Amino acid sequence: TLSLHDALPSPPLTTTVRPAITEFLMVILIFAALPVVTGRDEHVTFDLADRFFPGRAGRWQRVAGQAIAVALSLGLAWVMIARGLRMQPIGDATQILKVPLYPFAYLMGGLLVVNAVAHLVRIMAELRARRG
Repeated sequence: TLSLHDALPSPPLTTTVRPAITEFLMVILIFAALPVVTGRDEHVTFDLADRFFPGRAGRWQRVAGQAIAVALSLGLAWVMIARGLRMQPIGDATQILKVPLYPFAYLMGGLLVVNAVAHLVRIMAELRARRG
């Protein structure tokens, strides 16, 4: 359905500036929250296989999962930092606001490294708990 609001011209702020700012804020929010969620071990998990890996095997399954997450986080960090290095010299920026994009790529890469460290801390905690 078409409403009167849809038919009237929108002010430039609502159609150009707000979406760009929202995108930047979403990047910051998501990537800043990722290491926090990892550190608190609050990721969404599925426990379908837990009954097949009781006790010691379950601990090693968790360590393996954390190790895979470390590798993925570091791989994605490398990709984002490499992208930032490509963006910076050519001056990639948003069309309307002319905000440079490379700092956001560096921010994402840096926060992914922090996330990898948080996963390493989780691995160490799991290995210490195994001994205890």
